[in-house]
Amino acid sequence: MNMFQKIKQYIYDKFDPVQIKIKYCIDMNNTLLDLSSMGLSELPANIPNFIKYLYCNNNNLKRLPPNLPNSIEFLYCHYNQITELSENLSVLLRTLHCTKNKITKLPINLNQGFPISLESLFCSQNKITELPNNLPSSLKELYCAGNQITKLPINLPFSLEVLFCENNKIIELPINLPVSLKILSCSSNYLKQLPINLPISLIHLYCSSNQLIELPLILPTSLIKLWCYNNKYLHISKNHALRVHKMETPNYNQKAIIIQRKWRKIKYYQLIIKMIMDNDNVLSNSFKYYGDLNIICLIANYAV
Repeated sequence: MNMFQKIKQYIYDKFDPVQIKIKYCIDMNNTLLDLSSMGLSELPANIPNFIKYLYCNNNNLKRLPPNLPNSIEFLYCHYNQITELSENLSVLLRTLHCTKNKITKLPINLNQGFPISLESLFCSQNKITELPNNLPSSLKELYCAGNQITKLPINLPFSLEVLFCENNKIIELPINLPVSLKILSCSSNYLKQLPINLPISLIHLYCSSNQLIELPLILPTSLIKLWCYNNKYLHISKNHALRVHKMETPNYNQKAIIIQRKWRKIKYYQLIIKMIMDNDNVLSNSFKYYGDLNIICLIANYAV
């Protein structure tokens, strides 16, 4: 290193705000390093190897370096431009906050992906389409709202207590949710039904803005709060209404069956008249136009 490079390095180490923070951590033996909101496009290579808390949120990071210290237990990298997470995360990592990035997939390799110590994963508002089937068994909190997820893993960790998966494209929930689950937020998806046996420890259930027709026959005795608004044809029985302090609603599904039976007779009669009037003998085309699909649509329009 020539003299000019030495001077440049000295000025960099002396006056660069990132290096000043790193030096302070080293001098004070501080286990928290805050590099948030510093306009960084990449993290420095000399992060102290004893850091437990690393804040690098609100920057312009596109990736995390593969050689982050193994001492890190809490990593906050939300509000960046990260597209993919490293598969060499700290083995001691307990909390990962990577909300509001551009992540398309999560690490799936159990040996090199999420560490087995991970307890809280915040990955909402990304572009994730699926979750790994081998999430760590230590996981207690999972926030994956506002992604493009179509289904959840059937074997969610048994230790899971909080699950926020609203604003996705989920069609159905796993039949067997973790028994330890206390809070479930699955609003704004495409759910048509909830699991028959909800976890016995469930306290809060948010399932608004779906396509639910009915609630499970038996709700957990532990349930305190139920939000189920904006499910147009949701049937809330008298027992459930009293149980969760909601208004009783009609059984739209039962009404629809009765209406369907009546309309089917009328539509068959109209079909015969149409065929006679038009001299149309092509049964397949006529039934295609006047079939059950139209009857169901009609019910959807009038069974309000």
